[in-house]
Amino acid sequence: TGERVEITLPDSIRQAGMVFVGKQQVKLTDLREIVRQKMETSPTKEVFLRGDASVQYQDLMNVIDALKAAGVQNIGMVARMPSER
Repeated sequence: TGERVEITLPDSIRQAGMVFVGKQQVKLTDLREIVRQKMETSPTKEVFLRGDASVQYQDLMNVIDALKAAGVQNIGMVARMPSER
């Protein structure tokens, strides 16, 4: 479909075990399969990660590992502009 896949890691990722794929809230345990399905129809095999400032590095790495296992080839990091903070 060629749509841009965005993954958001909220502050509550560690407690709730949830991330967002676009606007859809997804369990971390389901992330790999959901992204794998999206990669089947994606010509670019890329996703964009956005994380709240308090997300811990280990949580970020766990998500990146799941994305790589799902077939993602490129991961972009999305930063907020200072005016958006």
